Amino acid sequence: MLKDLGAEDHGDSVETATVLPPGTTSVDARMEVPTDKDIFSLGVVAGHFYRVSCTIDGDKRCRLRNAAPGSDFSYLQGGDMSTTAFRASQATHFVHVDLDPAVPARWVVGHYTLQFEDLGPDDHGDTLATATPLTGLSQAVSVFIGDTSDHDVLSFEATAGQRYQFACEWKEHPSQIQLNAAFMDAQGGRYPGDLARVGPRWVRTFMAPTSGTYGIDLWTSSTVALGASACWFDVLAP
Repeated sequence: MLKDLGAEDHGDSVETATVLPPGTTSVDARMEVPTDKDIFSLGVVAGHFYRVSCTIDGDKRCRLRNAAPGSDFSYLQGGDMSTTAFRASQATHFVHVDLDPAVPARWVVGHYTLQFEDLGPDDHGDTLATATPLTGLSQAVSVFIGDTSDHDVLSFEATAGQRYQFACEWKEHPSQIQLNAAFMDAQGGRYPGDLARVGPRWVRTFMAPTSGTYGIDLWTSSTVALGASACWFDVLAP
């Protein structure tokens, strides 16, 4: 039996995408058939990070992708596909919604809600040249990794033979994936350092091979490690 589901609620291409003005925090929509897809053109602020999440009724699961104008849609890897995050490079950014192929045997129209969060501009530079300097023998610092392309780099002045320690809070989740971290020198050399879990923190220690400016590069390739982290930098006793 045929059932008229009415007109398509949102476009399925970037040319017919539903335009959402800057400041939009949520939108309600529906999946009429298992192969339906909806595309939204979100007004954004260039340089800001955004997070988009989807909730849908029943036993269906959303899949989200995003793309800058002129680019291909991409998934975040290694995490929940009902969430996507990006750093805006232009005044608009596209969000693509479809369903996980494992749909229920008995199909009913799925009603879903998209939530949009403006996470603000980058908190730390992505390179040693734009890094946030650390000063003193001990310092607390907060970092925020907005998407899987974001790097937060912190810099410090090191003395040859001196040991340094960088730690961040350990985040509990099933995968136990934490932020990636590496020490780096001004010539591009990278040093993973010694990694350990100490109580509620992961800790990396490093001995500077030469004196000079070094950086601490923080990033992640998994959605579960995105977001804010409390971290600590210490110059260790000889």
